[in-house]
Amino acid sequence: MSARNHRASGSVRRMMLMGGSLLLLSLFWNGGTAQEPSATFVPVEPPRPLMETRFPTLDGGRKRLSDFHGEVMVVNLWATWCGPCRKEIPYLNELAATLGPRGVRVIGLTTEHPTKDRSRVREFVDSLEMRYLIGFAGGEIANYLTQGRNVVPQTYVFDRQGRLLRHFVGFNSQTSPLHLRAVIDYALGESAPE
Repeated sequence: MSARNHRASGSVRRMMLMGGSLLLLSLFWNGGTAQEPSATFVPVEPPRPLMETRFPTLDGGRKRLSDFHGEVMVVNLWATWCGPCRKEIPYLNELAATLGPRGVRVIGLTTEHPTKDRSRVREFVDSLEMRYLIGFAGGEIANYLTQGRNVVPQTYVFDRQGRLLRHFVGFNSQTSPLHLRAVIDYALGESAPE
């Protein structure tokens, strides 16, 4: 087997392992929607490749979710063309400003292309004054997080140990902020989620 084929087969094995891990994750964890939070609350270890895969940031850097171990992470998948995403951004800005000093890291990962769409994303971020880390969720990270649900926004809350606490799909201005805050407060050790 050539080195190239060996590397390719390693990537395929990693993707298959990741897919299997996500399938098990979905069987044991029932993520809530923005309208109806899950009645089940079980922190789960995400697959290691999800936490270790580097993603490009809007400022030209590269980060991994594991870089924020020790912080409560609110990871939001969004896009510039998404109406509900626009409505959600002021709330995420508020979370970053008020809870950032207490160890909450808000990370916005756009599903758009990091090269072709960078200038459009930059203009969008500037116009809405997004004040939290912005990156691009391409390829593996997007596949790991969406699990085939190719809709935005989607929001994930990870505890300080990097365990997934809750997954929300969509945004409802009446309920989403309350549900999201309840999970964040739980992760900070202040109360239990509903």
